[in-house]
Amino acid sequence: MDKNKDLKEKQKRLLKELALITGVDITKKDNNKSINNKAEEEMEERFENYIQAFNEKFEINEEERLKKAALLINLYRNVVQSIYVPSKRYNLSMEMLDKINKDLNKTLTIEQKYLLKQKKYFYDIITDDVIEQAFVLGYSICDELKSESTKNILKKE
Repeated sequence: MDKNKDLKEKQKRLLKELALITGVDITKKDNNKSINNKAEEEMEERFENYIQAFNEKFEINEEERLKKAALLINLYRNVVQSIYVPSKRYNLSMEMLDKINKDLNKTLTIEQKYLLKQKKYFYDIITDDVIEQAFVLGYSICDELKSESTKNILKKE
């Protein structure tokens, strides 16, 4: 019984830490809208930061690109998340992960399972960050190439 109490205390501490990091307390029931709004605002801010980093890295003064963050978010959701087709490599990896997780769940304590779940959560955040940034940078490169080629065509005319 003490282990369950300790686990619940650790969960509460982790949730409080998460609330401090994200600015949203997910334990409060009336926070669903504010969680979604905050997540949307944070995603738009991340996309703007990625665009700004691209502009700074390549010394480009392109403010119009920054205004397209909301459009990029919709494009990202509709293209990347809807159209993605898992590869054989992905499917095999998921199958292996599933087997590993089943084996781990047979041997881990409740506390260890919880920690493993938290670890996966944060790895997912890291992976999402890398994918989002790659998407935005790919768009920015494409947009910049389009802009430069248009300028070159206009110069020639």
